[in-house]
Amino acid sequence: MIRYATAEHWLLTTQPHHALVSAWLAAHWRGDADFPRPHPWPLLLVAIAEHDLGWHAWEAAPTINRRGEPRDFLEMPLSDHLAIWQQGIAHALQQSRLVALLVSCHFTYLYEGRRDEPPVLDMLREQAALQTRLQEELGLHEAAVHEAYSLVRLMDWFSLALALGRAEHGTVNLGSGPGGIPLTLTPLDDATHLTVQPWPFDTDHLSIHMEARQLAQHPFDNDDALRTALCHAPLVLREWHLVRTERLV
Repeated sequence: MIRYATAEHWLLTTQPHHALVSAWLAAHWRGDADFPRPHPWPLLLVAIAEHDLGWHAWEAAPTINRRGEPRDFLEMPLSDHLAIWQQGIAHALQQSRLVALLVSCHFTYLYEGRRDEPPVLDMLREQAALQTRLQEELGLHEAAVHEAYSLVRLMDWFSLALALGRAEHGTVNLGSGPGGIPLTLTPLDDATHLTVQPWPFDTDHLSIHMEARQLAQHPFDNDDALRTALCHAPLVLREWHLVRTERLV
C-alpha cells in the first residue's frame, strides 16, 4: 500500500494498481532510436504490470503501523518484504520465465544495498542463481536483460514518484530506460501538470489516473478497524497531465 497524505485525508493506492499505472506509462514509450522498445515488447509490458504481483494477498488484508496509521509499503518489516518478493517471483514463474526474470531483477535492484543483512544476502544469492538459469534458458544476453529491466525500474519509479507527490517539491530525476538517456519529471503550473525531458512518449499529452481509497486521518485501534474502514472508503481518482514542452528532433 502506498500512503499519501493530504491536509485531512490519506489516499491509499495498492501496489498492484501502481504497477498497472507503470505499465500504462510504458505502453506509450516511443520506440525509436533514442527510446527503443526491447524485445519481446508485449511480454515486457506484462512484466511491468505484474512487477508487484506478490502484494496481492497482503493488500487484501492490510495492517496498521505503531501510530495506528495504514501501513505504507516502506514501513513493512524485512521478513514481510522478503516473503512478498519470494511469493511474487514464484507466481511470476507460473506466467512466464521472462516475467519472472525481470521481477527477480527488480528485487535485486531494490535490495542490493542491503546485502550485509543475512536474510537479504541469502535471497540475493538465490535470485542470482535463478536469473542465471532463466537467462540461459531464454538465450538472452546480459545486455538485453539489462535494457529490458531498465524500463521496469524506470516506470516503477515514475509511477511511485507520482503517487508519493515527489514532483510537488520540484524536479524529480527518473533515471534512464532503454537507450540510456536520463529523464527528469518537472512540474509546470502545478504538481498535476508536468513535463518529462527529454520527452520519451509516442504522444504529446498523457493523462494519468490512479485509483486510491480516501480515509480521514485518524488512528485506528487495530487492523480489523482499518480493513472495515477501507471497505466503506470512497474510491477517488488522482490525476496528472503530462505535456510535451519540447520539439522532437
